[in-house]
Amino acid sequence: MASSTELNPLKRSFEQLTESESKMSPGDECEVTEANGLIPKEFNARSYQKKVFQVALRKNTIAMLETGAGKTMIAVMLIKEIGQAMKMNAEKKLIIFLAPTVHLVNQQFEVIKIHTNLKVEEYYGAKKIDEWSAESWEKEIRDQDVMVMTPQILLDALRKAFMTIEMVCLMIFDESHRAIGNHPYTKIMKEFYHKSGNKPKIFGMTASPVVRKGVSSSMDCEDQISELECILDSKICTIEDKAELELYVPSAKEITRYYDPISFRCEDLKAKLNSSLSKSDALLVEMQGKLPSQFKDTDEIYKKLRKRLSNHHSKILHCLDDLGLICAHEAAKVCLENVPILGTTEEELYRASFLQCKYFLEEVLRIIEECLPSDYEKFLDVGTLGLEALEMGFISPKLYELIQIFQSLGGTRQILCLIFVERIITAKVIERFIKKLNYLSHFSVSYLTGGSSSVDALTPKMQKKTLDSFRRGEVNLLFATNVAEEGIDVPNCSSIIRFDLPKTVRSYVQSRGRARQPDSQYVTMLERGNIKQRDLLFEIIRSDRSVTDTTLNRDPNACISRVCCVDETSAYVVESTGASVTADSSIGLIYRYCEKLPGDKYYTPKPNFQFSLSGGSYEYTLSLPPNAAFQKVVGPANRNSHISKQLVCLEACKKLHQMGALDDHLLPYIEDPSRDAVIERTEESASGAGTTKRKELHGSARVRALSGTWGGKPDGVILQAYKVNFSCNLVGEFYSGFVLLIDSKLDDEVANAEVELYLIPDKLVKSSVFPCGEVHLDAEQVKKSMCFQGFFFNGLFLTSKKRKEYLIKTENKSLWCSSNMYLLLPLELPDPASHESVRINWRAIDGCASVVNFLKEKSNFSADHSFISEKGDSLFSSTSLSDTECKSSEVVHLANVSVNFNDLVNMVVVAVHTGRIYSVLDVMIGTSAESPFDLTSDAVPSNYSSFREYFNKKYGILLMHPGQPLLLLKQSHNAHNLLLAKPNEGGSLCKETPEAGGVVEKPQNHVHMPPELLVSIGVSINVLKTFYLLPSLMHRLESLMLACQLREEIACHPNDSPISSSLILEALTTLRCCEKFSLERLELLGDSVLKYAVSCHLFLRYPKKHEGQLSARRSWAVCNSTLHKLGTNRKIQVLGDMVESIAGAILIDTKLNLDEVWRIFRPLLSPIVTPDKLELPPLRQLHELCDHLGYFIKEMCVTKGDVVHAELRLQLKDVLLKGEGCERNRKAAKGRAALHLLKDLEQERGVSHSLYVSKQKKLEPADGSSFMDMAVYHHLQPNDEAVVGPVTHKKLKTIEDMLPVEPPANNSLLEDGFEKVCDPKLASPVSVSINLQKGGPRSSLYQLCRMLQWPMPTFHSVEHKSRVPIEFGEGSERRTGFSSFISKISLHIPNNGVIELTGDQKADKKSSFDSAALLMLYELGRQGRCVIGD
Repeated sequence: MASSTELNPLKRSFEQLTESESKMSPGDECEVTEANGLIPKEFNARSYQKKVFQVALRKNTIAMLETGAGKTMIAVMLIKEIGQAMKMNAEKKLIIFLAPTVHLVNQQFEVIKIHTNLKVEEYYGAKKIDEWSAESWEKEIRDQDVMVMTPQILLDALRKAFMTIEMVCLMIFDESHRAIGNHPYTKIMKEFYHKSGNKPKIFGMTASPVVRKGVSSSMDCEDQISELECILDSKICTIEDKAELELYVPSAKEITRYYDPISFRCEDLKAKLNSSLSKSDALLVEMQGKLPSQFKDTDEIYKKLRKRLSNHHSKILHCLDDLGLICAHEAAKVCLENVPILGTTEEELYRASFLQCKYFLEEVLRIIEECLPSDYEKFLDVGTLGLEALEMGFISPKLYELIQIFQSLGGTRQILCLIFVERIITAKVIERFIKKLNYLSHFSVSYLTGGSSSVDALTPKMQKKTLDSFRRGEVNLLFATNVAEEGIDVPNCSSIIRFDLPKTVRSYVQSRGRARQPDSQYVTMLERGNIKQRDLLFEIIRSDRSVTDTTLNRDPNACISRVCCVDETSAYVVESTGASVTADSSIGLIYRYCEKLPGDKYYTPKPNFQFSLSGGSYEYTLSLPPNAAFQKVVGPANRNSHISKQLVCLEACKKLHQMGALDDHLLPYIEDPSRDAVIERTEESASGAGTTKRKELHGSARVRALSGTWGGKPDGVILQAYKVNFSCNLVGEFYSGFVLLIDSKLDDEVANAEVELYLIPDKLVKSSVFPCGEVHLDAEQVKKSMCFQGFFFNGLFLTSKKRKEYLIKTENKSLWCSSNMYLLLPLELPDPASHESVRINWRAIDGCASVVNFLKEKSNFSADHSFISEKGDSLFSSTSLSDTECKSSEVVHLANVSVNFNDLVNMVVVAVHTGRIYSVLDVMIGTSAESPFDLTSDAVPSNYSSFREYFNKKYGILLMHPGQPLLLLKQSHNAHNLLLAKPNEGGSLCKETPEAGGVVEKPQNHVHMPPELLVSIGVSINVLKTFYLLPSLMHRLESLMLACQLREEIACHPNDSPISSSLILEALTTLRCCEKFSLERLELLGDSVLKYAVSCHLFLRYPKKHEGQLSARRSWAVCNSTLHKLGTNRKIQVLGDMVESIAGAILIDTKLNLDEVWRIFRPLLSPIVTPDKLELPPLRQLHELCDHLGYFIKEMCVTKGDVVHAELRLQLKDVLLKGEGCERNRKAAKGRAALHLLKDLEQERGVSHSLYVSKQKKLEPADGSSFMDMAVYHHLQPNDEAVVGPVTHKKLKTIEDMLPVEPPANNSLLEDGFEKVCDPKLASPVSVSINLQKGGPRSSLYQLCRMLQWPMPTFHSVEHKSRVPIEFGEGSERRTGFSSFISKISLHIPNNGVIELTGDQKADKKSSFDSAALLMLYELGRQGRCVIGD
């Protein structure tokens, strides 16, 4: 008789294979730690691992080893060996690692990633991989070496022809015993592997190759093993000598714990629960009958609802029988928590039906609570659950025994115990129950279930989080379903409890293998006297031993001839790609196709199957939803009902592909409407709404009608005149008429506009505009008119400092710009005897000009323009009066004129010390400048004793006539938005106060002032009052002018009837514009118009496309992003709304003529602005260019009078460039300076924004931060701007483009405001602090470069890989890895050359950057260029 060694050459050859054994590098095994569960540690391959590895190198192998024996590390050895061979041969093939669950995919991915230098990625359903395109798969295949995935992912990729089996050189099957029946493992092998002529190597891993319930004999075991080997085209390899295996893989001690049968029978309670179910089910049937029959899914919905009720009932009864009353109560609460909450818009009958589930569970809770005493929770507070709770049925004997096991584990928190249960509801309920037991509070409890479609299941994210907590010891007791049986690596697990018995040998072996600690326990719970349970457990144990004996004693050569039988199943293959769909997979594909069809919450598209039986054969008819490519297909007859259903689906798939509804990868064709010529999509990213970046990219349109160049003409000018009248609804309220003088003729709608202005509640001023022909002004009149307009608008709406500066300026030309050249002048009262259509109030204008000249003349006497003489007294005292004369006289002496008391009221004056305009309310008889400064009783106490002291100390004014009575003045205020009606009711200025709960009068702004500080202007109070109306009026008129401009620009045909400018303005006005109208109503109408017009167009253009495809195209064509791209090619929501509202405006204007709307609107569907036409502001271009090139810009601005001087300095490597600009505001001045710099860079050095900076993608610095965050070093001074026209409320403000401002002849003014350019060698060292945290040295170096205006340093890193682990850092920072980085830094110091240094070896690239940056900082400190702080 031959020896066993001769009979089994596999075992005999182990000793012969040691010649090529390779010793594994340190770090080839992993253990669970706090980080992510896996870190490398030093490891030498065990003897049995080497033997199996050598066999796997020679042929396809299934490694059968105990759980925890290191099968994964054998796979890693194989991956490294084959991966290295591929790289040496420069061959690009994939290694596929298949794991049946997401847990295992995560776990094995981490192991391979840590222990190899290959590119590894993980793939599973939650990553939405089933939505990937061919391009996505091509990228992954190109970028990765090892792909760890669930088998269904690979099967789908092979079927869709995104991947072929010939691309793979090695396939690893974790838990390979699953390769039976219809498992994806089996389908991969049968559909693709066995049909391939270039097969990859196979390596399988299992702890038990037998999965079926019980194995009655060695023959049964041999059959299952042979079938597995046949499918995987591999041979099982195990080890005979268990000594070494037992040394590394300790076996758990098997213990049986018995519990008594249930003695408390809850028959009455069960009867009540069954009755409640019957009642609720009957109510659902009744509700179903009330619904209209035309709803096709009614039967389906109610079928699901009734099934849901039954499932809830089943779960609760299971917990009642298996766990007791308390847990049944918890189960009802769990079910109630999972009842979905419906939205309020659901159809009422459906809502009532869904709520029936909730009512049923609430009734179940009440029924169970009636069986529990009100104080039942007292049983949970005692030291242990006693026999009383057991006898009353509060807990079952089985649950009671489990609690006893937990108590026997002791009080330590080091216990890691895994409890296996059969149902998810059991895991959830027991977990809740244990948490309520105070005497087990030292245990942390949780549960783990699979990611099934059950409402009780956990999400993959929660599964991973729970499992990681268990591995780290944060959870002591983990209740789990069979999802935790296979492959889950928890080395510290010390106890396994089978609360529910395993059903198969595989389940028994796998769950037993989770106990990995020495002296661990495997506890099986059996019911006393239960013969069925005892026989099941005995059969499983006997089968396990039979499997072990068979695998050890079988002759591999005796079974090697068996060939896998590949079923010739019906399939449809796409010739162009090789994608295939089988009868087996066709049903799923049909359902997926239907899911992609348009549906809503009331209708879910899905297939409908009907069959007929004739002659013993089934013939299925498949009906697809109405919006599918076709509606009905009949399949071939077959004697098997299920096969007949598959065949009709296969026929439907074939037809759908031929019709174009499935693409060449057999995926539902999701049409991208942008592929069509209707609208082209651009991929350029855009800044968010409201950002400064977006504001820069969208300039403001100029009102062309207000532009002009007449200001400097010596011969005068002829202007178009438009008279403006104001009429108030309150008796006795009068406003002066004004005239608007401009170069251009206005559109009739603007020239005859009427605007309502709302002052206070119940006070309305109606303004009307009408043309008055032409007006000729000579040069002197133009000069005085410009002076008048500038004086009032600056005096009313600017700050005190700027008002004063305006008054003392000798030249105001710089305040005017060509884009806003218009005059607003007051009119005389109408004179019936005069035939002049426009009678300008030249008296008021001349008087104002005289006041301005008077103030400027007086200011010239003072070197500092303070209106104060060298002696300290006022320069405006025209007469010398004694205090007695001042008090007794009825004449008040102002700075420029003497006025009788009676003529003072309503006089318009200007304060000489502030330039602010006031109106006189009253003469305060009995007061003087010597009066206390706190005249009113409720005034806040002041530091000044009198008005005289106040003006002396605050303004340095020594009053010459302090005896004159003070004047009560009403001071000017900012312009308000008068286009929107005030919400308060009543006739007074009022505001609501929360304290009073009602309305109180708003206090007026009144001041007291000595007369000698005031200058009479010579205009009436009505003129002053009108000035407050002009900003709102001009805003409305400018808006209408812009609307007319837009109408001209979008006019398609010259004969088109004009669209009302007011409608266009309404279509352009958003809710934020503080107007009484907005685009919302027109948008609603325009949205419908566009949808209708586009629907008609698409319906006629694409007669063969179904409604889903047409709907998708229409949605894309009229969505806000598309409509916005029509205007600016940037993503701003409001512009899409404007396009819709404009369409609505056109519809109204054309008397609801849809054909006319489409004719006018269709030519608008083309981009107005495209990326190639989009021009960035110069300063933005300069910043982006410097961001790209790594240079810093230094900005400096100073204000000289009304002009801002800006200088931008750009330090190149050895050249310092300067750009200078002068404008009225900082932004414009910096823009002009940036323009000079850009021209210098482009013309002299060939550097331009368009050449170096891509508009689609900006390059980032090496450390990932943006240079823009650190590129500007500011030296700014505050600056207020003067204005020459109405200043509206800031929400109404329009942007003006000012004329270029000439720099002053004396350049010393510019230079005096700037820092001198210093030679770096002469500059004092800069102090810099270093943060040694990650990124800190780089930030410090960047800060230093910014301060000294050096170019950014550059880094060059080199990666070094090692087969042995490298240690980095010390102490808590100590790390181990197989890759290291060394970086070289280069810093160019202007006019001083380049410094190059090399940093230390670091574990990652950014740390190596920090090391090099730190060395550079110390080197700069050594050279005296900086001082390193603490």
